[in-house]
Amino acid sequence: MMETVLALSGITLADVRTSTCAWVGVARHALTHVPTGAEASEIVRPDEPLTDALRAELLDKLALQVLSNAMTADKWERCPDARPMLNFLRDRAGRRKLRLFACAMSRLSIRLLVGLDGKRLLREAEDAADEGGNDGGIVLPIDMLTEKDQMPEILLHAYAPPLTIGDPRPELVARAVETQWPGVRLLTELAKRGRGRFERVLHAHDRADYLSSEIEQGTIPFITNPEEDFTVSLTGLLEPDAIASGGKAQLHVVVEMPAETRFLASSRAGLAAVASVLQAHWATLSLSDAHAVMTEQYVHDDSGRRPPHGLPALLPWYELDGPDLPHWLAWLNYWSAACAERLSFPRDVTDQEWLRFASCENDAWLLQLAHEPLDLAVAEHVLTLRRAYDRFLDVGRAIKVAHS
Repeated sequence: MMETVLALSGITLADVRTSTCAWVGVARHALTHVPTGAEASEIVRPDEPLTDALRAELLDKLALQVLSNAMTADKWERCPDARPMLNFLRDRAGRRKLRLFACAMSRLSIRLLVGLDGKRLLREAEDAADEGGNDGGIVLPIDMLTEKDQMPEILLHAYAPPLTIGDPRPELVARAVETQWPGVRLLTELAKRGRGRFERVLHAHDRADYLSSEIEQGTIPFITNPEEDFTVSLTGLLEPDAIASGGKAQLHVVVEMPAETRFLASSRAGLAAVASVLQAHWATLSLSDAHAVMTEQYVHDDSGRRPPHGLPALLPWYELDGPDLPHWLAWLNYWSAACAERLSFPRDVTDQEWLRFASCENDAWLLQLAHEPLDLAVAEHVLTLRRAYDRFLDVGRAIKVAHS
């Protein structure tokens, strides 16, 4: 997400000035975008250096500010992060517009409305916001959402070579999802209506054109299913050269669906099919709860914070030195031939633990870490993931820490 924000902001390193100020007992590191004067800073200890990780964090903050101030209609449509959009709306929008904006963001996370008729609920929320105008006392149906209504979802991440003009992969990956997961039809787009968006069900013969409509931008537009009782979605983002692993642009495809038994049963074949048609360097499939723990493995070396469950710390993707190096490990892992070679897999008889649930097709490997999806509330699953990181030390260039 942040790589897209950085690209939309138009920031170049030549336009960024670094400064450090010290006071009694504290210091301040700052990045300033010279053309606009926007600044992002962090208060640190007086002896704390400006590390690459901290610089990257400040650059992310700076990109959010610059994009907020330079928002255009085109950037608004492509922006994957709500923060610069909300900053842009500050002092520009009344209650009605902000409520409709909240509805639009909620529609992108409609899977969280589990146990409720999510699509109907959001339509009612939009109608209520529209009819309520700027009435401060209006109550939106979205307030019905509670934590107990949420459930885990399946997350598939795939990293592949960037799209090219005439590339058939957007349509091929949609077909792969439909073929491998029963009952899925990806036919609903988020279409434009004036300055707003609404759902529109596509005719099958129109879908390929829709999925190819953003190829020049290197992305696959968001598409979902028209069914009311579950939500499956597909989208693809471009990671440009400047911030991609190894400095080589990549297509990052994300597929999301409910963690229902019928979908979990097809996870292994589904991951292999999606990764294969994308010609992916590597791909993973996990439950959202486990993936959330993985995101906590990205820590600053000097922050004093340790990843949970004794897992190793991982470097940010932009510090890795090639597209064929996986960023993390998951329950299911797809590795291209180049990726498997990079990880020296399979190595020898010492890899028997990992070969139990592994398979190879067209020189690509599919490695399954456990019989069932990893649940990091289960001690055995935590130990399995630790052993996997101990074996595949190059994944995320893991920094080993003592197991506690």
